Amino acid sequence: MTLPTLPNWIRMCVHLSLTHLHQHRSPKYESIPIKSIQANSHRILIILTTASFYPQIRCIQLRNSTHGISTAYILFNLISATEHFTILFALLVNSGGDVLIHEPPTTGDGLNLYQLFAVWMGCLVLFCQAIHSLHANPRRKLILLTIYIQYLCISILPEVIDAITTPEETRKQRPPTGERNWLIGLFLSAHAMTVLPLSAVLRIAGFIDQSRLISRRRREQPSVLSLTGLACQAVVFALVSGLWVLRVQQPVPRMPMRRPVDWMYWYHVIGWPVVDDAVYALGQWVLFWYAVCWRSRGDARDEAVHAGETDDLLGEDEGHGYGGTGTS
Repeated sequence: MTLPTLPNWIRMCVHLSLTHLHQHRSPKYESIPIKSIQANSHRILIILTTASFYPQIRCIQLRNSTHGISTAYILFNLISATEHFTILFALLVNSGGDVLIHEPPTTGDGLNLYQLFAVWMGCLVLFCQAIHSLHANPRRKLILLTIYIQYLCISILPEVIDAITTPEETRKQRPPTGERNWLIGLFLSAHAMTVLPLSAVLRIAGFIDQSRLISRRRREQPSVLSLTGLACQAVVFALVSGLWVLRVQQPVPRMPMRRPVDWMYWYHVIGWPVVDDAVYALGQWVLFWYAVCWRSRGDARDEAVHAGETDDLLGEDEGHGYGGTGTS
């Protein structure tokens, strides 16, 4: 610390005082407020994430129908949410690596997993509602259930079996040792390099199918797609995406991010929740905007049709009146 305008003995006293305070302040006491703020912010994000699913779930429950909502849109979002939870569960519970996870794991790491779990459960509830509403189409219901159950067999199910059958002392070893290290590494590599990008592509395909369904909506059968739910999730997931980088363990040394391959590596290692949540937020916003525009266009069309029918009726009345006068 330099204080050029003060005498040397004052500068020395200030320097010794600051050094004494730095050496004797409690790191534990200093870190508690920061950790508490971080944990509370994580909890707020979990609450907001969970609440963002409520408008759509409630709308389907009240009308007991999923008319106007694409089953592909629901299924692909569920697969993507399950994949996110699968990867972080393997890293945190199955001790699959040190990326995204602090060493040792912190409360924030556990809250990150809870948030992905909340997203997974929200998508799963919507999927169950969609399956329940397909009582008139058992073949389609069977296809959807078969696809998701087969996906669970290569994602969550192996992790749960490993977590149950492996002793806790072995699971806490980071990185895993022996054959388990090879198996978990192969599992995570397959998901990070193949299933994760594919789930992101499927999510985009779901948005496209949902937008197509919005354009085909009929006025006599109004859609149960919740505009409030779309708007809430667009805002919440944009916030989650922006804050994700600040909530996880950063790789050391930091990546240069100069070439496309560096960005691809960043996505597979740490950036997949940032990108996928941003895509989801953007997709929900686009669907919200498209649904509002299409509803306004439909209302204008209905008004034009109603006005045309009124003019036709008036014309018929005038014609009858004119003919009656001429014949009298």
